[in-house]
Amino acid sequence: MKWSTENKIGLGFGAALAMLMVIAGVSYQSTAKLIQTERWVSHTHQVLEKLEDVLADIALAETAQRGYLLTGQETHLEPYFIEMREVAQVLQELRQLTADNPDQRRRLDVLEVLVSERFIKLQEVIDVRRDKGFEATLQLVRTGQGTKIMDDIRKLANEMLSEERELLNQRNQQAKATAQNATLVITTGSLLGIVLVSLASLLIKHDITKRQQAEEALQQAHNELESRVEKRTTELAIANAELRAEVVERRRVLEALQESERTLSTLLGNLPGMAHRSVNDCDWTMKFVSEGCLELTGYHPSDLIENSMISYEQITHPNDRQFVRDAIEEALQQKRPFQIVYRIVTATGEEKWVWEKGLGVVCLEGGLLVIEGFMTDITERKQAEEDIRKALEKEKELSELKSRFVTMTSHEFRTPLATILSSSELLEHYSHKWGEEKKLLHLQRIQAAVKNMTQLLNDVLLIGKAEAGKLEFNPVPLDLERFCRDLLDEVQLSTTHLHNKRPTHTIVFYRQGECSHAWIDEKLLRPILSNLLSNAIKYSPQGSTVHVNLTCKSEAVFQVRDEGIGIPETDQAQLFDSFHRASNVGTISGTGLGLAIVKKSVDLYRGTITVESAVGVGTIFTVTLPLNPQA
Repeated sequence: MKWSTENKIGLGFGAALAMLMVIAGVSYQSTAKLIQTERWVSHTHQVLEKLEDVLADIALAETAQRGYLLTGQETHLEPYFIEMREVAQVLQELRQLTADNPDQRRRLDVLEVLVSERFIKLQEVIDVRRDKGFEATLQLVRTGQGTKIMDDIRKLANEMLSEERELLNQRNQQAKATAQNATLVITTGSLLGIVLVSLASLLIKHDITKRQQAEEALQQAHNELESRVEKRTTELAIANAELRAEVVERRRVLEALQESERTLSTLLGNLPGMAHRSVNDCDWTMKFVSEGCLELTGYHPSDLIENSMISYEQITHPNDRQFVRDAIEEALQQKRPFQIVYRIVTATGEEKWVWEKGLGVVCLEGGLLVIEGFMTDITERKQAEEDIRKALEKEKELSELKSRFVTMTSHEFRTPLATILSSSELLEHYSHKWGEEKKLLHLQRIQAAVKNMTQLLNDVLLIGKAEAGKLEFNPVPLDLERFCRDLLDEVQLSTTHLHNKRPTHTIVFYRQGECSHAWIDEKLLRPILSNLLSNAIKYSPQGSTVHVNLTCKSEAVFQVRDEGIGIPETDQAQLFDSFHRASNVGTISGTGLGLAIVKKSVDLYRGTITVESAVGVGTIFTVTLPLNPQA
């Protein structure tokens, strides 16, 4: 039986396809097995990491406990409680990860008991330090009970680590063997497929070569016959064709020239711009200008041709003339078209943006004849681009403001929430061992944290109302001096230390003039003074004095002076922007909203605010408000 070319192609590629399907099946099985093995390897790595996390977290808890034992400061216990919760969380995750390993589960049960005993011992030492002092704590530590428990924890953890590493080694070996088998199968199958395809290609090439040879012989005979016929036909038609061609060509050229002139005239008359032909001289002397010149420049085309009334150089905006000349000269030197955007001044004095594209026309010898170009008005497009740029800048500013707000709120909420959580857990676990004074101390901490969070929310709501224009100004008769003294008493009370009941700062109040009769909006004045006093205290060292002066004449002048860290001059321009904080505040907490609220409130009051500050010396804020804003 004789095989055709189509049969050979089908057979070759059919065999190759079958081989590829076999390779694909084997590859799929090997890949699936390899993925499963890799999952187990990843699982083992997770168990190893969690076991190491347990030991690390216990070590960090011991470090925090030692810090408290050495200093007696409660702040050192915050990391201790955090690590205690972290250990519990990691042990829970280990229990989930070792659900498939009964031996590890039994060891984990023992490990949880040892960890619990270790934290009980750590807490006993903390309680002794808190209740009996350092010497009693030292005696308890020297018993070495905690060290023995920790040694047992490390021993048990090392056993679990050893078993997991052994599992990891076994699973790595399985993965390696699976990968090698898959590679071998794919390589062998691919080589066989290549061999089959190569054989089929050789057979196809052989058949195609024979067919081409036959076709070439047939085509040669056909071409010889066609050549003889064409030669005789051509000889008969040459004379007649040449004559007719000459007549037709002349007629066609004439009609094309006339049509081109009509088209060019129509286009130039309807284009939204101006076409021109000018000389490359200092005035850009125009030789031709289209009718669009009048609408674009306000000048009639005859006014510009040969500079009869004004030259195009004079129409070009003075600030753009050198740029236009440089751009065109560069393009002419490089013998390429130019494309530029610049301004012109119309006959009415209006400035317009134009887009121009043109090129130099050269003679056969290469010399420049004229410059031809077209320009159109793009003033509206430039204005639209400027509007878009401003909108993008505004959007970027809003995005940055949102980012700074999220960062600020997450940071400022974290500290009071940690205080509330820590104090509430201590009260939950140790209130039965503490006296009323110690319980009251932790309750006061919780209350202070809640007040900080409430104040932060109030600041955010207030600045939001101000930004939305919903903050109202409603003055009522008020004893301004009494209001200020009551507010200062509240602020002074807030500076009282929780332990020694002594104020951290001294607030001194001065009054000049009659301030008992004034029209005041307390909702606006309270955040103004509260934020200025809060900042003066926050950024001043403990024991320093904050001076508050109130002067009442035709206006109420409030002056708040502190002895704090001061404000760098580079930050003062942005001082009243929302969420902006000075570069020298360091770790002092704050939202960056206080002075923004002050500025919004003062503006709504139609008052003024100024600041004088020197780094390391102090800051003076002066707020001037009308005493009778209804007058």
